[in-house]
Amino acid sequence: MSRLEWVLSGLLALLIVIMVVMMLLFWNLNRQQMALPEAPAANPAQEMGETAAEAAPAARTAQEAFALALPIAQQWAEDAQMVSASATWPEGAALTPENAGWSFMFYSPGRSETGLVSVSGNAARLLRNSATNRSLQPLDLDRWQTDSPAVVETLMAHGGEEFLQTHNQPTLSLTFSALDALQWQAQLIDRERRTMLTVEIDPGSGAVTAIITPEGGE
Repeated sequence: MSRLEWVLSGLLALLIVIMVVMMLLFWNLNRQQMALPEAPAANPAQEMGETAAEAAPAARTAQEAFALALPIAQQWAEDAQMVSASATWPEGAALTPENAGWSFMFYSPGRSETGLVSVSGNAARLLRNSATNRSLQPLDLDRWQTDSPAVVETLMAHGGEEFLQTHNQPTLSLTFSALDALQWQAQLIDRERRTMLTVEIDPGSGAVTAIITPEGGE
């Protein structure tokens, strides 16, 4: 075999070795890519910097706020039952549903504790819980047919509009409880003049059961 043939044979052998090495590298790279886990699908809310809670619609009524508060209460105590709900509008704020800040009191018979859950916008959180030696009666939610916007409308139709015209920036307060009977209590309060208008409303029918005027009459 001539020297040229030896050189060509060597080059051919080197080329074969290079091809084998490249095939091994290519095969190993493909195997690693196949072993990689698939990237999770992008969440549009997370891409915009929002959490799942932030992406949820804001609570505008008592019943919408209750739907957010109940899971938080049940995380605190599985047997949590609502015993009252209340909302206050800041002084001078428009009396629209989105300006209300809701608080819900829950009672746990198993723990003998109460838990207070607040709802603001689309977020609910447990503010505090404390022991109680009282056995509190949960609200009959089957009778809760009248939501907070209808309560505000009823208040306005029964003296609320006149109260707003004669009092400077009163606050609005709503309470849903069963201290004497299951009822909504809507109040317009002028703290500067120390006067208020209270309208009590049946939560089932939406009918007015009592009107307490600024002068104290009914």
